[in-house]
Amino acid sequence: MSTAAMVHRKDQIIDLHAHVLPGLDDGPGRLEEAVELLKLLERDGVGTVVATPHVAPGFFWPYDPARMEDKLAELRQAAAAAALEIEVIGGAENYLSPEVVQLAEQGRLPTLGDSRYVLVEFPRREVPFWGFEALERLQRSGYRPILAHPELNDQIRADAELPSDLVRQGVLLQLDASSLAGRWGSRVADFASSLLQSGLGHLVASDAHSARRPPEFRAARQALARVTDRRTAQRLLCDAPAAVVQGVLIEPERRSVGARKEA
Repeated sequence: MSTAAMVHRKDQIIDLHAHVLPGLDDGPGRLEEAVELLKLLERDGVGTVVATPHVAPGFFWPYDPARMEDKLAELRQAAAAAALEIEVIGGAENYLSPEVVQLAEQGRLPTLGDSRYVLVEFPRREVPFWGFEALERLQRSGYRPILAHPELNDQIRADAELPSDLVRQGVLLQLDASSLAGRWGSRVADFASSLLQSGLGHLVASDAHSARRPPEFRAARQALARVTDRRTAQRLLCDAPAAVVQGVLIEPERRSVGARKEA
């Protein structure tokens, strides 16, 4: 489905990162579970969700666009049968590896909708020594990287300069709603909040996997209200994600870590 025809209310969340396709990764195993996850997303205020299965050796690999389209069609049909109004768009969460970089250089890397934005993730414990070079190679291949959940990466949390370095390279940072909601502990929640206060968090998405790992947008909205203003929350949850799936260039505001919210 082309994202050019995407229609959403201004107050509806566009979730750029959710594992909703059944049987492809560590998200729902069955179609019925996938529909239940869509119900949770719609209940949390999501009007459009981008299905982002893990594209990585050991998960959805080798990447098969035809299989992806079949799963999307199956889920859309089931959602319509359940009287759900949520729109499901194709995408992927690409594990930054030599194989994924090769896909990019072949022009075959799955993007978020029809845009040139790609969702990528690092290993949880570190930023690989070749990580910045890999991101640059994606950019040279015409892609615009969005780094998923940097707040969950041990090395990024330990090095205050890394988020700014990533943004200077042109990478957008996507924070998980569950991190802001406190699911992964206070250290992760506090770091995610500090990125927002510093202008280094550009998007908020669910990274939902199942009913056991749900969207948590309601709790995230409460957390956002504590650290930023309503207009910024609208941008993080609705406006910036809409720009991404429509392929509009986002130029993030760049400040240093530790800057405070203005009164």
